[in-house]
Amino acid sequence: MGYMAMLLFRPTKLKFVVTCEYWVYLPLEKAPPQDEVMSRMIRDNSYTVNGLPAIGAREGLVFSDIRLHSALVLRSKNPHVFRPDLFDAHVEPTAEDLAMLSESKALQKIRFISEEPLKDDRHLQFLPHMALAVAEIAGASIIFDTVGERLIHTSWLREEMEKNGDATRADLHLRVIWKSVGGEGIAETRGLLKIGLPEIVTEPASADQRILLTALLESAATQVWEARSMPLKVFVEAYQDMFELQLTPAGKGPYKARIFRAQTT
Repeated sequence: MGYMAMLLFRPTKLKFVVTCEYWVYLPLEKAPPQDEVMSRMIRDNSYTVNGLPAIGAREGLVFSDIRLHSALVLRSKNPHVFRPDLFDAHVEPTAEDLAMLSESKALQKIRFISEEPLKDDRHLQFLPHMALAVAEIAGASIIFDTVGERLIHTSWLREEMEKNGDATRADLHLRVIWKSVGGEGIAETRGLLKIGLPEIVTEPASADQRILLTALLESAATQVWEARSMPLKVFVEAYQDMFELQLTPAGKGPYKARIFRAQTT
């Protein structure tokens, strides 16, 4: 399937909190020492971006940013946090995921929150690399992206960083989920909050439209991510047809996407 998106921008002034958070499930009741994590990320980091270290002095400043928060959560004191049945249905842990989660004795929360617009994306580069460094040092096998709402295997994240150490790319942060609503369903983005933009949700539609709506929203969300701004309309070509997504705010929640087949001449 080939599809592309074109955005019509009249950027609205948005005030959404930038939120990025990972939970690294640890096999022991202790987190790796902070200085060891720093060394792994900066001095001993083997991942690169265009031949340069993935975490340089610019990204390293996030270590001292007051908006960065790291905390250890013990299973023995907070068992409810480790219950996989509390995940939303669209997280869909596999049997392998559940086995990894059951073996964890603690988790390390790594969180970055800003209530002000950011001048750059260094937090997007920093947090996945920090989560990976913690996991590699601690021997952790699985990580939960709480904003993207997906479980990530450490081995998969390592392979992605080896191929391309640029952790700001959309595929590491964005996903589109499907929620059943009665006999219908909606497609909804996860991950746009990491750049301070609202998530996007479609109107309810029949279940047989799931593949189309998911593809349209995924393409549109990727273009929004790359532009770092919310448009009024997105034109997406899919299945040899052109579609128009009209995006409108809905209170403080996700933007609503109304989808139309665009007129062609």
